[in-house]
Amino acid sequence: MSKLLCADFAKLFRSRIFRFILVFTAAMGVLFNVTNAAASDQKVLAGTVEAGALYLLPMLLAAVLGLNVVSEFASGAIRNKMIVGHSRKAICFSWLTVFFAVLLMMFALYMGISFFSGWLMGFDMTGIEAGKLAANFGVMLCSLLTNMIFCLLVCVVFADYRGLAILYVMMEFPLVGFSLLSMAYPESRVLKFIFRFFTGGLMTEHLQISILTWPDKGWLTVVCTLSFGAVMLLLLLHHFSAKDLK
Repeated sequence: MSKLLCADFAKLFRSRIFRFILVFTAAMGVLFNVTNAAASDQKVLAGTVEAGALYLLPMLLAAVLGLNVVSEFASGAIRNKMIVGHSRKAICFSWLTVFFAVLLMMFALYMGISFFSGWLMGFDMTGIEAGKLAANFGVMLCSLLTNMIFCLLVCVVFADYRGLAILYVMMEFPLVGFSLLSMAYPESRVLKFIFRFFTGGLMTEHLQISILTWPDKGWLTVVCTLSFGAVMLLLLLHHFSAKDLK
């Protein structure tokens, strides 16, 4: 397993696309603050960092994950891993470990650049408290982890580059749908509960996560999203174990 992890990490860090996406992530952390400052006289960091983390990062992580996994199917790398003795379960958990590390890296980079650039531009950070910040970061990371597992499942199911297009459609459609439903039924408790399972749901008016406030029943959101992630993980393991590698 350690050799498999080293090989997967080495392949990832050699990727020019991955390095470009890291630079792009950092650039977006600055650009969002610049746009925010230009659009309003009140320089408040809250709102910008949450939207970027919950909308931008899933898209960028899906690109890194999808291109790597699909290329392994296309090049026969998965068969080669199995030939040298790695099991399908080990390959799958290696992917999960590597891409979770990528998620943490991108999240830390984006948040670090956002806060640092916001501080340089004189954004008001007086309302930010360590406890609330940690609670919101925890909820967002749990939701992003579940989203990552879902992305990996879709890539394994389709195992080619059309899967990337399907993945982006499946990620974009709920965002629009959740937003419309949230505006149409602002008081719905059922919708509020359903939104806790999905990353896009955290940006709706029902939950509207903010670094300035405690997350609304954050523990429940964590339980919901991780439960959904566990189901996705079981489906991933089942489908990959039965996958026909041509």
